[in-house]
Amino acid sequence: MSSLTKKILIIAGGLILVGSIIAIIALFMVGFNFEALSTNSSDYEEKSYTYELKNIKGLSVDSINSPVMITKSDDDRIHINTFESETDNYTITQSNNGILRIESNIKQPWYQFIGFNFNSQNYVLNIALPSQFIGSLDVSCISDDISLSDLKFLDRLNLNTTSGNIIIKDILADQTTLTSVSGNIDLEQATINHNLNITATSGFSKISSAEINGDLYMTSISGDDTIETATINGNISLESTSGLINFSNLTTNNLSIDTISGDILGNLLGDPSDYSIQSETISGNLNLPASQNGPKLLNLSTTSGNMTITINPTP
Repeated sequence: MSSLTKKILIIAGGLILVGSIIAIIALFMVGFNFEALSTNSSDYEEKSYTYELKNIKGLSVDSINSPVMITKSDDDRIHINTFESETDNYTITQSNNGILRIESNIKQPWYQFIGFNFNSQNYVLNIALPSQFIGSLDVSCISDDISLSDLKFLDRLNLNTTSGNIIIKDILADQTTLTSVSGNIDLEQATINHNLNITATSGFSKISSAEINGDLYMTSISGDDTIETATINGNISLESTSGLINFSNLTTNNLSIDTISGDILGNLLGDPSDYSIQSETISGNLNLPASQNGPKLLNLSTTSGNMTITINPTP
């Protein structure tokens, strides 16, 4: 037996020993009751809360391990539906400045996170907002998704996920910021009356059937950016590392795209004579229309990617 093999076996044996010691300690702390280590969530209780809209100017949500779903309510009040236990629950407070806060509290001891019999049921934090709600909406979620649908006249919208997706459909909002780490961002049928900022790390971003009455900023690392059938009445800045940028039926003013190790493939709607085109690549093929020295700037840059752009008249 070689010296290297002996070292590997010693290390493996040491890891097994450490794991066994941790398991024994966990069992000792619960009196060797295996059910206490179970992640079975039968002790969760469904709870409902209702708040009058008066004096509420914004909603702030902080959730851990539970998906957040926000949609329109059927009346003029705010409805919150949760699933809670003694060790996993929510604190709901209303601040003096009119912000309704929903905060996740997890008080489980460390050994319960190495339990058995994992329960696949996902307990959703459901929030329904009345159509009269015109305040700010801030949502942060760890290890699960954020979903928004059928919401109008939101003020500032700020959504942030880690290890979860952001899914938005049929909304009207003002200044909007969407951030995801290890998750995707999907924005569909949206009207944004100010700037839209999207940042995704290790996940794709997609915009479809949208109108942005401001500027669009999209930044992605290790993920693709897609825009389908959208009107951006301001300017667009797209930055990507190791990802494809793909757009179709896009209407905008100035467009700036900068990628590293990613292709650029797109179709703009408009008058080709309106665009001045600047392009730069180190190791890639270019398939671009001729620059017409128009008032709108199309600025394209990639380090090691191909570019294919077309400009077609608006139907």
